[in-house]
Amino acid sequence: MATKAVLSEGEYLRTSFPGVVQVSIHRHRDTLAGRSLAEVRNKLQEYADWGVAHVWLIDPHMKRLYLCRDGLHEVPSYQLPEIKLSVTPADLFD
Repeated sequence: MATKAVLSEGEYLRTSFPGVVQVSIHRHRDTLAGRSLAEVRNKLQEYADWGVAHVWLIDPHMKRLYLCRDGLHEVPSYQLPEIKLSVTPADLFD
C-alpha cells in the first residue's frame, strides 16, 4: 500500500511503509480557510490506522499538544521511547 507524505505544502513523497512519527501543526488560518478540526482529526486517524506509531497534533495558537490514538487527546508531553525523547510545550513555545 503506497501513500503520500507531505514535504511542504503542495509537495508529496510516495512511501510504501508508515513512518514512526507524523506531526501536524494546526494553523489558525486553516480554520479561517474552512478546514475544520474534524477534517484534521480524520486525516490524523488515517495516519494512525495506517500504522504510524506516533501521530501528533500541535496547536501553536493555544500552545497545546495532542496525541491521536483512538481519538484526539491533549497530552502534557510527547514521548518517543524508541530514542528516549520527551517534548513538552515549553520545549516548543516561547
